[in-house]
Amino acid sequence: MAARVRRVYAVERNPVLVERLMGSFDNLVVVCADALTWTLPPGVTLAVLLMRHCTRDHFAAYVRRLKDAGCRRLVTNARWKMGVEVVDLQCRQPYDPHRIGWYACHCGMVGFNAPDMDRITPDTLDGCIDVVGCPHCTV
Repeated sequence: MAARVRRVYAVERNPVLVERLMGSFDNLVVVCADALTWTLPPGVTLAVLLMRHCTRDHFAAYVRRLKDAGCRRLVTNARWKMGVEVVDLQCRQPYDPHRIGWYACHCGMVGFNAPDMDRITPDTLDGCIDVVGCPHCTV
């Protein structure tokens, strides 16, 4: 990422990993801290959270902090625990309990709605909609 963007902040709690990153790129700022308590710099537009062991509560806290800072997107593997997705932090799509298909909420919850089993088709199994305000929501 540092080779493509103006500035990258790497926030890592493990000092051994921090030491390895130091001096890698001129525009890479390496910080040894907890990302949940570290003060985000102004102007953050994209964040990356790579933690398969991230809990739903931690995910929701990261999302809240990033939204509050004005961040627009989050690249993460924390919500689905597999693969990497880009979360639109500006999404205002409300959760719809009547919509058939997969959803992923900003609180970290993912799920599948099937209010009418007779209407499920192969198309309803593809894709996922990013929502806010699901039944488990903490955001």
